Amino acid sequence: MNNYKNLFEQIKRFKKEQEKQKQRGLNNYNILTTVLKQHDEVRLHSRMIASFLDPFGEHYQSNLFLDKFLEVLNIANFNIDSENCSVKLEYFTDKKKGIIDLYITDGSKHIIIENKVCAEDQERQIERYIKIIKDENQNLKYNDILVIYLSLDRDKPSQYSLGDLSLENSILKIDTKNIALFKSIHYKNEILNWLEKCKYEVQNITNLNEVFRQYIDVVKMINNEYKDKIMNLSEYIVKNREIYKLAMEIEKEIPEIRKKSVSNFFKKIVSSLERELGDEWEIELYEKELGKVNSIPLEIYKKSWVEYKKGFLLFAIGFEKKNYYDCYMGIVKSYECNIDINDIVEDFSEDLNKLNYKLETEEPWLHWEWSHDIDEVSDFVEYIQFNENAEKEFLDKIINLIKIFELDSNLITEINNYLNEKDKN
Repeated sequence: MNNYKNLFEQIKRFKKEQEKQKQRGLNNYNILTTVLKQHDEVRLHSRMIASFLDPFGEHYQSNLFLDKFLEVLNIANFNIDSENCSVKLEYFTDKKKGIIDLYITDGSKHIIIENKVCAEDQERQIERYIKIIKDENQNLKYNDILVIYLSLDRDKPSQYSLGDLSLENSILKIDTKNIALFKSIHYKNEILNWLEKCKYEVQNITNLNEVFRQYIDVVKMINNEYKDKIMNLSEYIVKNREIYKLAMEIEKEIPEIRKKSVSNFFKKIVSSLERELGDEWEIELYEKELGKVNSIPLEIYKKSWVEYKKGFLLFAIGFEKKNYYDCYMGIVKSYECNIDINDIVEDFSEDLNKLNYKLETEEPWLHWEWSHDIDEVSDFVEYIQFNENAEKEFLDKIINLIKIFELDSNLITEINNYLNEKDKN
């Protein structure tokens, strides 16, 4: 026990040190990821790269950044005039033909940049983009067009994107005819290398240096290479063998702790429901079902309903995933009930439509569920442990559901009477 006490004390000290680091100004704040998602292909990455590459951009560094980019590409026999280049973001002449992520040209040489952070290739994408440039510029030679395929980790475009093109020795071809030059680059290698070179060039220009630093951090984020500036708890534990050992022991106990936590919560709910609903209702808790996938650990029904020979509808609370994930509450038909649910829907459609029901029909449930204005609780353990009002909220939702369908409208009783009559017939 003393060992565990020491572990918790060390973690407390770690948290205090972490707070001191924050107070001293260390932080992971990044203006780019504050306003945009780190994987935003168009609004973040394409725009940032275009703004750097543009010789006429408001960085006022002329073609400096474009030259550094071309230096990193290192394409032989492709002499583009960087001082007179225009850089176009999301370039198109006809949207039906496609939108080029980044297009750079000096009027004679043309660079097409296809940016793929997360998006999949589109049909004949590369082929269509080359055609756009060729249609606008007659008599182009194959080495007047350079296609850059920028991605996180892909070596080349899929054939789906290439269409009739083939790729051989960094040249795009149709049959034996050379069509364009090609180079695949990656954020992790060429882009980071380019950004670092640019940052070095403007190290004495405070605002530009900071912009490059922040975008470099974003590129590292999307490549899972970013290291927090604030001390990380996991790194702290890994570096201390004794703490790591104790943390592993605690981890082994977590499943049992989660199980007891949920079990105790449901027992409280059952006690509260028994008080709220009264003697005519049956509340059954199946603790063995807790934590299982597609399980229904709690059933609520009127005692009079059990006389139906082939089953009945009842209120239930369940989990769609194991380990107490995706909790829901609704109305199901018992496993014994073999009446076609479509008959119920047809005969009670007017009443059900008023209640905004949702019919679930997917396997492997083997029963039917109506949900009424219920938000699924993803991690149920997190919900009950960190929400002080969890018990009241959960109980209120159950009671409200029952009132909507039963105490106010008597709809479930009517449907169960209907099932009983069908059973007799």
